[in-house]
Amino acid sequence: NSPAERQMRRSQYESRTNLFYSDILNGLSSLPGLAAVAATSRVPMSQIGSSGQFVDGGNARRGLLADVIEVAGDFFGAIGVQVKHGKPFDGRATAETEWCAVVTESVAQRLWAETNPIGQALRINRGRPRTVVATIQRMDVTGLGRDFPGQVFVPSQQPVYFARNDLSVVLRLNPGARIAADDVRKAIDRASAGTLIHGLRPGRELLTTALRPLLAQTALSITLTAVMLVLSCLGMVGAVRQWMLDRNQEMQIRVILGATPATLARRTVWQASGVLFAGIAIGLLIAFWGARVIGTGLVGARFTILDVLPGVAIAVMIVVSISYLGAMSAASNLRVTRQ
Repeated sequence: NSPAERQMRRSQYESRTNLFYSDILNGLSSLPGLAAVAATSRVPMSQIGSSGQFVDGGNARRGLLADVIEVAGDFFGAIGVQVKHGKPFDGRATAETEWCAVVTESVAQRLWAETNPIGQALRINRGRPRTVVATIQRMDVTGLGRDFPGQVFVPSQQPVYFARNDLSVVLRLNPGARIAADDVRKAIDRASAGTLIHGLRPGRELLTTALRPLLAQTALSITLTAVMLVLSCLGMVGAVRQWMLDRNQEMQIRVILGATPATLARRTVWQASGVLFAGIAIGLLIAFWGARVIGTGLVGARFTILDVLPGVAIAVMIVVSISYLGAMSAASNLRVTRQ
């Protein structure tokens, strides 16, 4: 086969594929109660992973791995994602119109820093240049916190390699509207008879499925943290009581001089807190460094010390308060022998 024949067959295949999805979306748009309808190569929260594709801003020496998602129809309206700058493409984009792309803010920041990304040239896998027409906020695609640092959205009529025949349809309903699954199936069948429908899943179900492992991990983390906090409290109370017992004679002298149990308890806890705060500082530094390394390496997450300070403050208050009560108990039980 000559290159011209291969190109002709490819063009015919892409035309049939694009016409197929156009008929599907047009057929669904006639359903009452629909706010927007679109098709996408990856549905948000679908738990489908991605190997990422190399994206650069016209300079291959400055690029990044990003999720590249092909969409058709009013995808951004159907998802309800917030547009930051520019105007996203819609279903009117074709292979003959200007090749374009929509990027998330993180991609724009990495590729063009402080420069306005609108109108900039973008290449995917060093392919045909595309013009950036809009930037949007970051969107979780595979699941919460497990995506690449950014996403790039391109029209399915302007594919990265070839037209895809495995797009998923996304429907957005008007507030209060309801559409039966059978009505959706019938509309698709009228548009293209014999189309295989793998299943219909509401967005709430996708979100619940994506949240389930995260909730399990959170519950496990909270349980382990609670156990460690209890052990820390017990260890701190035991250390404070033992410290007071080892200095029993000094404590008796202080009581004779007029010290109250509360005064002794505050002084003891304050002196013992030096070790506690030193351990907290070292633990925070290790956790901060480890979270940055793991987060940046896996999902590009940004982690600051401010994210954990409230929890650390609460844990310190609990440990110090329980230690103070233990010291009060030990101070109240001191037996003073007057000579």
